Amino acid sequence: MKPICLIAALAVTVATTTAAETYKMTTPIAPGVATPDKLETSIGTLNLVDGFPKPDTVEKIYDNLDRSRALQAYLLAIPIVKTTPSITSSGSIRTRGRW
Repeated sequence: MKPICLIAALAVTVATTTAAETYKMTTPIAPGVATPDKLETSIGTLNLVDGFPKPDTVEKIYDNLDRSRALQAYLLAIPIVKTTPSITSSGSIRTRGRW
């Protein structure tokens, strides 16, 4: 009984493999759509497998995001830091009663 099931399973596998290779309607992949295995970027070479990043690439990307967010926080804090002396100096004038 088992050999018959194995032969039937093998026959089904062979039949579906040949059917998958000979579709009437197939659409070829456009030349610019495929993702390359390596991308040269400003943060270094990014290694991909089937469009998904490898672990070292994921770490590079997260490091770059951290650096970008730190720079953004610094740039957004500059106006606050610039206005702090004027606020504290005007506060000290008020407490002296000169205002």
